[in-house]
Amino acid sequence: MLHPSYKQLPFVFIFSYMLVYYTWITLFQHHDVWLTWGGNLLCLIACFVAAFWLQKTALSETDKTLRLFWLLLTAAMYCAFLAEFVWMIIENILGKAIPVPGLPDIFYILQYLLYLAAFFYKIMIDRKNNHSTSFLFDVLIILTVASTFSWHFLIVPMLTTGDVSSLALGVSLIYPVGDLALLFGAFVLFYSPQQIGSRHVITIIFVGLQIQVISDTLYLYLVSNDSYYSGNWIDPLIMLANLLIGYAGLLHRQNTLQHHSKTENYITQKNWSHLLYPYISVTILFAFMMQHSSKFDAITVGSGLSILLVISRQLIIIRENQKLVQEISVKAEAIETNEQRYKSLFKHHPDSVFSLDLNGRIEDTNEAGVDLLGYSQEELIGATSDTFAEPAHKTTVRKHIAQMKEGVPLSYEFGVHSKSGSYHYISMTNIPILVRNKLVGIFGIGKDITLNKQNEEKIHYLAYHDPLTGLANRSLFEASLKKAITDQAQSFALMFLDLDDFKKVNDTAGHRIGDKLLMSVADRLKACVRESDIVARNGGDEFTILLQPLKSPEEADNMAADILAALREKHIVDGHILYNMPSIGVAIHPQDGLTISELMNSADQAMYEVKLNGKGSYKFYNS
Repeated sequence: MLHPSYKQLPFVFIFSYMLVYYTWITLFQHHDVWLTWGGNLLCLIACFVAAFWLQKTALSETDKTLRLFWLLLTAAMYCAFLAEFVWMIIENILGKAIPVPGLPDIFYILQYLLYLAAFFYKIMIDRKNNHSTSFLFDVLIILTVASTFSWHFLIVPMLTTGDVSSLALGVSLIYPVGDLALLFGAFVLFYSPQQIGSRHVITIIFVGLQIQVISDTLYLYLVSNDSYYSGNWIDPLIMLANLLIGYAGLLHRQNTLQHHSKTENYITQKNWSHLLYPYISVTILFAFMMQHSSKFDAITVGSGLSILLVISRQLIIIRENQKLVQEISVKAEAIETNEQRYKSLFKHHPDSVFSLDLNGRIEDTNEAGVDLLGYSQEELIGATSDTFAEPAHKTTVRKHIAQMKEGVPLSYEFGVHSKSGSYHYISMTNIPILVRNKLVGIFGIGKDITLNKQNEEKIHYLAYHDPLTGLANRSLFEASLKKAITDQAQSFALMFLDLDDFKKVNDTAGHRIGDKLLMSVADRLKACVRESDIVARNGGDEFTILLQPLKSPEEADNMAADILAALREKHIVDGHILYNMPSIGVAIHPQDGLTISELMNSADQAMYEVKLNGKGSYKFYNS
């Protein structure tokens, strides 16, 4: 970003330049050589600096449409520089009078033509704008008034001069006509429906062109009266015009670099100065007509009053229209603000947001929705909302979409599969879109709760499973046992298993080895049982097994023998070879107990009888 003091340097330069120029004219008013040398050199400096500023603007402009506009202005300013350079060579180096017409005129005329090319290009840019006709009409009113004065004060005196060649007369007439064209260009920019750059940039260009037209007009008037001399007080004004146009380009470049450049709208920026210019110019022309009229009668008075009444009426209408335009502008800005807020909320919402029609088809989605499902916007639009739901949840999604036609917000959860195959669990909130109390669509805000679901499942798992072995814990086992008792559909067996002398393992090898031994035992137990059976760790070195269904006691006997054989094999744990046999007690439902406590006591008692009789075996409960 440019430092504030740096941004003021061009303005300080222009002010200092004008001060130096007028000081030079004042000091050397009676020294022609110094006056012309200094004046011509200062003119060269002004044209070169202005051209350099415009060139920097054109080369840094990223908008191709605007770049050509600034390039044309740059070329025009370099033509002015060449004209001043040739003028200085002829007048100061060669010491000759400036011929009319002469070589400087070629470059001055090129400057006019390039300015006109820039302004014509500007009109072409705006040719599709609805306001072009009205603003061109205002420009033509002003141009008509200016042409009238130019004809009266400049063109007619030139045409009536008898001692001027046709070529000189033709070249001389180009300047007032060119000034009128520049005036046209100035007001084209001033009244432009879509302005190039900020309002300040356009205002500076407009003021610069106005100063140039006025200065050129005064110059031509002085020349026609043989009153002009090099180093005249109007020369700095012409250079001021060039510097202001160059400064406008530099200001546009600074605004663009800081991302502050705006294209300002004709409706909101059009002010009283825009509106009054045509009427002021007509009023001035009418006053001039009245002053120079040789006949003052009722027709003149009536015409004047009629014009004044028309102007007054138009001013009243303009004022009313201005109020209406301001009201519309405020409402339009409010609508645009609300629309931007909606877009910001929709597009930048951290959760996936979908806009659906009443049949559940996707009409739009934000980036979060695209990222969630892995499909592009084009692939998603038109798809139904249940397309991506997992098969088990499709009916749920359809049911809630159908219920949304009642216009009541709903929340529900379902799983989706993305394009890459990843699974996500979504908490969806459907919100009705109402326009004038009529349901026109549905907003779906989907929050990805996959991680929450995984955490819930993990918490649920830990609540019912042993964290060391992954087996069911006592709570899950007792719940399963209770269900088996309640169902009473078939018989089942309960095994109570305790590892013999497990404490010695902890005492000799350490608890870490003991824990790994328990994990090895758990793996072997799971390998022995059926899918319908449940193995649980009660705590410490105690395990319980629910065998269901049980066709006969022999099934339980075979299972106990298999478990005993599996645990008889050695365990290799971190280089330790361990043997750890179990004592197993078996109880059969319903003969060995009808409740959880009865069955657990029966199996526990059978297991202790094994412990008392040598360990490393199994026994069925005998009442």
